[in-house]
Amino acid sequence: MGETYKIIGGDGQEYGPADENEIKAWISEGRIAGETKVLPESIRHWIPVSDLKEFKSDFTNQAKDIESDVSLVEDSSPEELISVGFSIRLVSHFVDSMITCLLTLLVYGAPPDDILTNFSAWTVVQCGILGVYRVYFHTRYGATPGKMLIRARVVDYEGHSITWQQAILRYVGFIISAFYFGIGFLVMIFDKRKRGIHDMISKTRVVYRS
Repeated sequence: MGETYKIIGGDGQEYGPADENEIKAWISEGRIAGETKVLPESIRHWIPVSDLKEFKSDFTNQAKDIESDVSLVEDSSPEELISVGFSIRLVSHFVDSMITCLLTLLVYGAPPDDILTNFSAWTVVQCGILGVYRVYFHTRYGATPGKMLIRARVVDYEGHSITWQQAILRYVGFIISAFYFGIGFLVMIFDKRKRGIHDMISKTRVVYRS
């Protein structure tokens, strides 16, 4: 007859005796952890099951399987998302700009004649409306109307919906990019994941809806 073992269960109670095959089956099922105390019949004192040579390989293989599963999730899930390129995003930006311009006209009225050369209150109001517009739609629906039109959405690096903090940070980066002659947007052309500066700052991506 082979070695038998008693174990201390998760409830603190003593169970057994159980043979080696039963212990291995429980390890495989996740019912026994490496630190679980066992009492081998031949040793007669309690030790962690992972310290026994006959079970070490079971825990080594289990750890490798877990690492493999985690790596598969981390590497494949975000990469399955297809990033939206610069030219397509330009279309959505044009649509959103037209909508926010109309909202600004309704709230404030017509812009001054020298708006292109003079930083005016109209510009401040429009930036405020654009900020509320983008933060609301990105956190509530994952996309502005412009992005909905091109079937795109904003997600974090893991493919999840973004938080309102990310949405605000993203808008701040958007304004900075816009005021510096749009250089922050042109970065999308060269980035592997088609991210602009505002995407990088907020750790977000614009991807196609599945």
